[in-house]
Amino acid sequence: MITRVNTHIELKTAKMKLNQKNAELKQVNATKDKIFSIITHDLKDLFNVLLGFSEELMVNMNIDASGKKDIKVIQQVSQQG
Repeated sequence: MITRVNTHIELKTAKMKLNQKNAELKQVNATKDKIFSIITHDLKDLFNVLLGFSEELMVNMNIDASGKKDIKVIQQVSQQG
């Protein structure tokens, strides 16, 4: 009888620990998602700046064909980002 009681107590304790760990994991995942959201937003802003700057170079600067080719690569990469 005592063994059953001990087993029951151990199971309850393990369940409580598991529930606590699950709550902690949910919090960590929420924090991770928030961080990735911020990073994604910031990267999009950077790519938009790069795209705008490369467009400005193409339109307003006297650049040779090789330079324009490089700028087009920058634009393509920025649009994919």
